[in-house]
Amino acid sequence: GETGRVRVRSEALELEAGSLDVAFLEDGSGASGGDRIERIDAEGGVVALRPDGSARLDARTLTVDMRQDSDAARPGRIEAEGEVRAFDAARVLWASALEVVLRSPGEADRTSEDADLSDAVASPVDDDVESAVARGGVVAGLADGTWVIADAFAAHPEDGTLDLEGEDVGILRDAALLDGLQGLTLVERDGIVEASTPGPGRLQAANSPLADAWSAPTPEQVRTWSWPPPPTRPAMPDALAVAAVWEGGLQNIESRKASTPGAEVATLDISDRVRARTVEVGRPAEKPSGRREDRLAADRVRVGFGRAERREDAAEDAPPRLEIASMDLEGAASLERRRWSSDTDAVT
Repeated sequence: GETGRVRVRSEALELEAGSLDVAFLEDGSGASGGDRIERIDAEGGVVALRPDGSARLDARTLTVDMRQDSDAARPGRIEAEGEVRAFDAARVLWASALEVVLRSPGEADRTSEDADLSDAVASPVDDDVESAVARGGVVAGLADGTWVIADAFAAHPEDGTLDLEGEDVGILRDAALLDGLQGLTLVERDGIVEASTPGPGRLQAANSPLADAWSAPTPEQVRTWSWPPPPTRPAMPDALAVAAVWEGGLQNIESRKASTPGAEVATLDISDRVRARTVEVGRPAEKPSGRREDRLAADRVRVGFGRAERREDAAEDAPPRLEIASMDLEGAASLERRRWSSDTDAVT
């Protein structure tokens, strides 16, 4: 191995680390006639960067175990530990540790030559991922603008599943915060997305965004990592547009297939001691004229959503808006509406 500040550059990768150790199989050789790589260990401020700025991985240590295919040695498992941060065009991630297992390529994807050092270390930011597990203070930003906060997550892209673990899992998007969750499972197959969580939870929504949506960085931002730190769980404003709590669990199913406006495309099912409040404010809170407040309580609430008609001023890439199409309450249910009169400011 080499010690000191080591730099490796190729057309596919720029790698920098305090030390680099490459182990070869004693009796293995690739089709090119060279010894096959068995394991790569990099330590000390490791940075693996795509020169085009499309992806990057930072960590204190990086280990790559090579899979010995019949025709070549290829990266099979990657472990990064210590202040890990990684991203590509679809996501950004902070965690204490990250483990990635890469899928075995099909015959059409294979070459007759061994994978070189650049290919091996670049693989953590490639798309051919069979599974990825992150642990320790996980914060992830997704391309749709969502932020995820959890103790750990496990993703299996080929199965379309993502499991979030922790005692207080949070999902932050635009003006809404879903938190207090004891885990969350997301499954996406054939254009259908299902999210479910056991036990209690809380949903809060403000009248303005709580955090900036994540968007893909420029190549210069990638090279310098000139990004703000990941968002923390935000302090919610006193005046909320929506507040809801429950004790039994939540399930949300949404179809992302094309549909006509008004057709039901999503359902939200919340159970066990559901309490919700929505507020519509027409004037400042200190003068509540025109304010309306709805309160709901039930053992179970099922809400159906349809896609609203697109606003004329909406951006072309703006996601479709959803509107309530139906609502069913079960058990000891109550629904109360309060409205402040514009003339007397009295509750009616």
